[in-house]
Amino acid sequence: MWIAKHLRLSHSYSELETQTAERTAELQILTHRLLKVQDEERRKLARHLHDTFGQTLAALKIAVSQLKETYKEMSAALPIPSDVEQLADQAIGEIRTMSYLLHRCIRHYWTR
Repeated sequence: MWIAKHLRLSHSYSELETQTAERTAELQILTHRLLKVQDEERRKLARHLHDTFGQTLAALKIAVSQLKETYKEMSAALPIPSDVEQLADQAIGEIRTMSYLLHRCIRHYWTR
């Protein structure tokens, strides 16, 4: 009787070990898939930041530069376009930094 009980327990333990190994493998697959999806989303966001907002701000800078050139005789009005140009430069720098950090985060994940 003790041997039969021991064999059943041993068999149950073996089944639990097998299930644990299977679940661990499934969890690793899901974790990898999740990290891959996060990586793709970061790439999309970085590209969108750079391509969309970066281009819009560059166009803004060009428009401000043309405005400054057009009204350069009116020196009293020039500080406002210069301030706008400075803000555009700051926004471009911040977008560039965010895009870089997103890409760096992606590279960090894949080099671990």
